[in-house]
Amino acid sequence: MKRAMLEVVATGVVTEPATSRTRPATACAPPQIVAATTVAALQWLGREDHAFVTWDRYHQVYRPSPLGCAALVSGFPPERCMAIHADLQRARECIVLTSDLHLTFLCVSPTDDLIPDWRRLLQLVNSLQASSTSSNVTPNPSHPLQRSSGKPEEMTDSERVGRRFWAALILRDVLAEVDLQEISRKFGAAQGAIQGLQERSSRFASMLAAFCERLQWQDLEMLVSKFQARVLQGVRPELLALTEIPFVRNYTARKLYSAGLRSPDSIAALEDETLLIEILARGSTGR
Repeated sequence: MKRAMLEVVATGVVTEPATSRTRPATACAPPQIVAATTVAALQWLGREDHAFVTWDRYHQVYRPSPLGCAALVSGFPPERCMAIHADLQRARECIVLTSDLHLTFLCVSPTDDLIPDWRRLLQLVNSLQASSTSSNVTPNPSHPLQRSSGKPEEMTDSERVGRRFWAALILRDVLAEVDLQEISRKFGAAQGAIQGLQERSSRFASMLAAFCERLQWQDLEMLVSKFQARVLQGVRPELLALTEIPFVRNYTARKLYSAGLRSPDSIAALEDETLLIEILARGSTGR
């Protein structure tokens, strides 16, 4: 109901309190119940601590706030938007760009259900603990330690961060063009699960970029949009231009790049097409 109310406010169907009470009368449920639910949803959306809609006192109408517009355009449920918004706010203040890890972490959905190998995660966390590259997103080692010792699972914030960080480590290797079989052995995850993580993260990153755009956070939008293209293709940044060519996947792009063809223009400038055929006919590279 919260998202439905946000949509009708944004489209102008509901503009005032009286409209919100009378509009649901055509619903299948009893009008009194629907009206009460609708008003409760509208009140929740207008709470000061996370206002998705605001009351324009001058024009006496409801209007969607920038956060409300961001929720609509991105497709995120309003209930999840506050946590996503807080994540992005922290990132804008102290994002670490000396490696891909922080951006990778942001592009993994907080609700991703990939179950970590907690002992392995503890080892990786300990190895990264002293690194400034990962200090802003690395989970506290105490939680992986407790989980690796057999403590029962509780879906706490620490549990979610641990799972998300585990997924980010896997995705980081995908973007580094590590062989899929090697990633599977390293993390004990099925190759299909790794590919599924990549697809989900690509969709999430696309939604995240739209979310940032409506909040007018152009700095973060540009970073996430560019990174989303890498997540989609599973490549290092130098191959992005080549993967924009239709039907050119990561392994083909790596062949072309290694042969010195590093942009679509350089390929178009080739006078001898047989050279391109020879390059593509060489042994497979990458996944």
